[in-house]
Amino acid sequence: ILVQGGYASSIGLYCALLAKSMGHAVTYSDFSKERLDLAEKNGIPVLEIDAYSKALGKFDLVADSSGSKEGLQSAIRSIRSYGKITSSAIFWTNSL
Repeated sequence: ILVQGGYASSIGLYCALLAKSMGHAVTYSDFSKERLDLAEKNGIPVLEIDAYSKALGKFDLVADSSGSKEGLQSAIRSIRSYGKITSSAIFWTNSL
């Protein structure tokens, strides 16, 4: 599972912690050093990013909490064939 944090604040971190507590292998990506540190302290591997521009790997499930169009696009690029994606972010515009 890839969980993308970002502008949706700590929602992504909560999602990663929940998935880990349920026994799933989770990777957490974010640009917030504070949230990345919290994820690492809880045993979750992290990917520090500075921009959402590319795929972050190929995952069966991607949970997007980036809160940005670019983050959602990166999440879509990071899904394995026939994988699943979910987004807990709120987009404040009508254009994606």
